[in-house]
Amino acid sequence: IGLVVIAISATIIAVFAPVGLMKGVIGLYFKEFGLTVAISVFFSLLVARLITPIMSAYITSSLPPLEKPQGFAGRAYEKALRLTLRHKWTTVAAAVTFFAVSIMALLTLPTAFLPEEDKGRLALSVELPSGSTLAETRAVTDEIATKIRQLKEVEGVFVRGGTSPSGELDVRRAAVSIDLLHKSDREQSSFQVEAAIEAMLVRTPDVRLQFLNASGDRDITFAVLSTYGDMAQKAADAIVAEMATEKGFINPSTDNAAMRPELKMEVKADKAAVLGVSTAMIAETLRISTIGDVDSNLPTFIESGRQIPIRLLLARQSRDDLSALELLGVPTAAGHSVPLSSLVDFRFDETVSSIDRFDRERYIKIGADMAEGVTLGQGLERLMEMKTVSSMPEGVRIQATGDSDNQGDVFSNFIVAMGGRLMLVLIVLILLFGNVFTPVTILAALPLSVGGVAAALFLTGTAISLPVVIGILMLMGIVTKNSIMLVDFAVEIEAHGHSRYEAMVEACKERVRPIIMTTLAMVGGMVPSMLA
Repeated sequence: IGLVVIAISATIIAVFAPVGLMKGVIGLYFKEFGLTVAISVFFSLLVARLITPIMSAYITSSLPPLEKPQGFAGRAYEKALRLTLRHKWTTVAAAVTFFAVSIMALLTLPTAFLPEEDKGRLALSVELPSGSTLAETRAVTDEIATKIRQLKEVEGVFVRGGTSPSGELDVRRAAVSIDLLHKSDREQSSFQVEAAIEAMLVRTPDVRLQFLNASGDRDITFAVLSTYGDMAQKAADAIVAEMATEKGFINPSTDNAAMRPELKMEVKADKAAVLGVSTAMIAETLRISTIGDVDSNLPTFIESGRQIPIRLLLARQSRDDLSALELLGVPTAAGHSVPLSSLVDFRFDETVSSIDRFDRERYIKIGADMAEGVTLGQGLERLMEMKTVSSMPEGVRIQATGDSDNQGDVFSNFIVAMGGRLMLVLIVLILLFGNVFTPVTILAALPLSVGGVAAALFLTGTAISLPVVIGILMLMGIVTKNSIMLVDFAVEIEAHGHSRYEAMVEACKERVRPIIMTTLAMVGGMVPSMLA
């Protein structure tokens, strides 16, 4: 059994060690997991080969174990085993059909980055219009906190004003943390509480409210990109408007800062030309009067050897007064000055507070909450089927971000890495067994394990997510272990002169107990994590 133990340990290490080398955000989830499993299995191999034999020599009895008569379950298992081996082509056809049905079933399952959970804490982002003061932000958040505390499922509300949930300082933003009672002590789930809060606060004026997930982002996020800023903005607005009419999306919005008022000035070109006033001179007059001149042009006051720059500005109340700005004097080419109002036309407008770019393209991020029961994968499918997305104008594209991007990385990296791991396992088994047929026979059992995954997900109504991928990795190791125990023992029996048929029957009969014992031990170790 020494070769079997080494082969099992080597294959498990070959499955999990490469997982720790995955790149990107997904690598952060898998790195410690893969390396911990690989290192633990290596040391368990040392214990099994060095310490366990010594302990067994002193603890276990030297008498051979008594052979117990085969029970009902054992006899039924042997009958089913002999039946399948006698009809081997039917069995192979059934296995292939089972595998095909399992793959089709997996393709119909919803996908997500992380599974939905009844959270005990909700995170709410509050954003006021540009120009709001910290006092105004506090007044709004106090009102919001008071309303939220009225819900009986809420245990406490904590407000962090003057900062975004990501920690960015901004007096018009706030992060609200809502602690809920334990799920056993409340009648509503966190999703229902979240919906109730949204309905309660929907009438709050001039405030943008967004619930955030555990990653500090919205449930579904993506970006609209284009080299043409106006086209990107129009496309983003159209997508948000259509998302608002689609079921499954809640409170869709862009991440553009709230529109702020803007004072625009259009130069009267003919009047400025007659007076010999350039656009740069008008801009310099406004700049010096409102924010001051550049440091190199400022007069200085010398005291105790220190040069202190003197910045001259309009008084704050005058900077907020349009009539005061209209009276600003602008020097002309003749050495006189004329009021600013005679050179420009004033008008008010609205504009975004900031513009984001990515790879020299205009970048507008769109986010939305998902309705209860709708996974991230289902949301992305609905998004791609929307008319505004499927028929986007030329030069405009969308790009997944946040958990949407991470979910794509999980599945793409997993498929590529799984192929590499299977090749590595095959190489390790070929080196250990000295031939190709035995390792291929061992790995032939892996595709059938997909059916167990599909059945478990269907029965529990679970989406394919990151924890499921981790479970599939562990399943690959368990199935390979069981297959090694069976095939190696069958090869050994066949080498002693038995037929291949009898060798397989005897191997299955003798190895079924250790396989069930190790499987139950693994399941028992996983149950506490499942119920946590």
